[in-house]
Amino acid sequence: MADLDDEDYGDEGYEGSRGGTAESMGGGEGLGTSYGNEDVRAGYDTPPSGTPDGGRRGGGSRPATVDSDDDMPMPGRLEALASARSNSAGSSSRHSRPGSAVINLRGSRPNSAAIAQEIEGFEDDFMERVEEEPEEEMLAEAEEEEDLGPSIEELIERAQMEQTRLLEANDALQRRARMALDFRNKGRPPVNRDLSRLDGAATRYRAALRQWIEILEERDSVEAHYQTTIFDMKHTLEERIKRADDISKAYKHFRLEVAKSAEHSKTARPISEKLLAQLEADDAAKEEEVQRVRLKNIHLTNQLRRIEQTLRQKEELAEGLHLIDFEQLKIENQSLNEKIEERNEELLKLKKKTTTTVQILTHVREKLQFIEKENAALDSALNQLEAELADKRDRLGRAKAERDTLRAKGRKIKESGSNITSPQLLDDIEVQKEKREVLMGSIEEAQQHYAELSESIQRTNNRIMNATEELQQVQGTAALLAHVSISQRA
Repeated sequence: MADLDDEDYGDEGYEGSRGGTAESMGGGEGLGTSYGNEDVRAGYDTPPSGTPDGGRRGGGSRPATVDSDDDMPMPGRLEALASARSNSAGSSSRHSRPGSAVINLRGSRPNSAAIAQEIEGFEDDFMERVEEEPEEEMLAEAEEEEDLGPSIEELIERAQMEQTRLLEANDALQRRARMALDFRNKGRPPVNRDLSRLDGAATRYRAALRQWIEILEERDSVEAHYQTTIFDMKHTLEERIKRADDISKAYKHFRLEVAKSAEHSKTARPISEKLLAQLEADDAAKEEEVQRVRLKNIHLTNQLRRIEQTLRQKEELAEGLHLIDFEQLKIENQSLNEKIEERNEELLKLKKKTTTTVQILTHVREKLQFIEKENAALDSALNQLEAELADKRDRLGRAKAERDTLRAKGRKIKESGSNITSPQLLDDIEVQKEKREVLMGSIEEAQQHYAELSESIQRTNNRIMNATEELQQVQGTAALLAHVSISQRA
């Protein structure tokens, strides 16, 4: 098999393979070597019949299908299937949305009894809406999904683009497989075993394509069923919206006519048109606000439901997590909780130490402020005493100088006259002696007062030095505690 032609695959097998996917090639390796039924079916990932996508839906119109007989070539069957799908999509898109009727409120005054009867019929419609509440909830969720997600046309367009891309990838993989087979069989004589294997691969390939076509038909059936259901629901919803609009407009018209015919009990004046217009505008604004709040409530309710479902899924035990792993996680969590408790106790102790340190610092600061005030008072007293001491020293110096002068005079008097007989001089001498004794006594008192002031100043200086040393010690202790607490936190 030096050269592998299209006839070796079969006309139906090779040409019909353009409708398959890249996954149906079994990974792109040789077509004639690994085409088992399990490999072919695994590439499609066909959903089970019990799922919403895989099972047959009752009540839905099934589109025109293509006969899956082996006599029809694969390209013809695929083209017929594509035309049937386009026809079903076109028929579903040709349906028109019914418009809602509008009541002319500017006409003549309607019959009050008829309007009341029409408004009373609204209760029956309300009871019907209560009975069909689950269906309306499904419609609300469907509309919300349509608002939030892409439309069906966009999904179909994306699927067609994906199909085109997969077809191109399928062609490329087939070319690579053909080149690989040509390279593998180069220089070998053709044998019947290779031909029989190739015929079996073509048969399996046609079976896989037949299965893929059946899946496409089933998907089209489900899609048509859901399209019909969506159209019916939209039609029902539009009818109910139309009925609700008609009843609401009739009620508003009836209410407007009643308000126009109303009169004041005392003045017998009707309500002004301006006030009626303002009341109608306020009512419309309130209705719009109620609609917005209802939509927001529906959105938040759905969001809450999704979050609760996610939370329940997270709370459940994972499939791959064994009981031993779960117990190991429990032990690790317990040890981590113990460590957290220890850290919390240490943190509590540090908080207590910090509180005590702050209290001590506050007390020391208050004591320091008191000592500073006392020191200021003592400084002022010391300055006053120093001023008095300087004054006394000046007076003492003058007294000493006067004493020396008097001594010199006395010596001169003694030298000039050894015997003094004058009574006036004797009296003056006695007076001078008394003054001298008084001055000596005052000098002694000043010296004693000076000694007392010196001792008081010394004691004050000692107290100031002691307070300064205590403050330095407290500040050092506080800095050390702060450094320790910061290091422990780090």
